[in-house]
Amino acid sequence: SYWLNTSSNDMVCQLIDKANDGTSQTEIELLIEGKSITKLLNDKLTHNEIDESIENVWSLLFMTGYLTMKSAPHNGVYELVIPNREVRQIYIDKISKWFKDKTRTKMGTLTDLYHAFETGDAKKIKELLDEQLLYTISYHDSYESFYHGFLTALLGTCLDWYVSSNLESGKGRSDIKVERKDRKRGFIIEVKDTKEEQNLDRDCLEAIKQIREKDYIASLRRYRVKDIWIYGMAFHSKECRVIAEHMD
Repeated sequence: SYWLNTSSNDMVCQLIDKANDGTSQTEIELLIEGKSITKLLNDKLTHNEIDESIENVWSLLFMTGYLTMKSAPHNGVYELVIPNREVRQIYIDKISKWFKDKTRTKMGTLTDLYHAFETGDAKKIKELLDEQLLYTISYHDSYESFYHGFLTALLGTCLDWYVSSNLESGKGRSDIKVERKDRKRGFIIEVKDTKEEQNLDRDCLEAIKQIREKDYIASLRRYRVKDIWIYGMAFHSKECRVIAEHMD
């Protein structure tokens, strides 16, 4: 897309960097979901005022086309939406990068997560991911692609792994494939967004079934990775459920 290939998108980065409070994070999430937010905009904003507050960044995003109005403004208050899916993808990509950069500063706390994935410790994975979901971006009423991006960005911080997303393997495309750079271990993750909390276990089992039936581990076997785990992971709001199986 033209937007994605030519723009530096610094304004979206500024917005995300300034969105330190829960309200601003929720507003970004609502926009990505295709919903609208209301903002009092400054149509006389100068360049020197941009960094003064996050409200000025909202105004800048509107004036430069990263947001558009859904209905006519009233007393300077605008109902704003993301104009199209190409621009929406910019927001998603920048949030994923922000999350990845943020987690890089906490490498020490992620060591246990890496070990849990390599050893099939589903209970520990759930515990650590629930903590990450609680204290990072809250994916309010979110859907599968958000959780997919969340995991891809998080696992991509491990320097010992190759992490691939939506890679062709077997009879389809696996959500996430991870292999150690020494090719001693690898694992496949299938992600499900669960609408009802009581269905988390069911959806994990469905994900495991999908990995087996579509032979997503084929690419790992092709590179002679012998120690392979598969993970069915289901997410609901800020909670996840994990089922792990070892492939003999």
